[in-house]
Amino acid sequence: MLPPRVRSFANESRKMEKSSQIKVEVECTGLLHIEGLGKNGYIEVKEGATIEDLLQRLKVARDHQKFVTAFINGEEKSRFTSLHENDKVTLLLPIGGG
Repeated sequence: MLPPRVRSFANESRKMEKSSQIKVEVECTGLLHIEGLGKNGYIEVKEGATIEDLLQRLKVARDHQKFVTAFINGEEKSRFTSLHENDKVTLLLPIGGG
């Protein structure tokens, strides 16, 4: 058993880990294959995560990531934009043909 001082520190560390997660809503359009998105369309990511981090977390194929257009709260953003609590992220993989 850990001494009380160490137990207290361990409990605080666990609380900090939980609070370092944020929840974002994700909507995908087009033919984008993703994994790990809950039924309700929300996913938790680390605080400070970018759209690029989100694409990796959702296991979007690496060769598709560079073609994905991302919108946060209705505004087009770069893959390096940081996400914030309760952001609504829309991911679009354009398709084309001839």
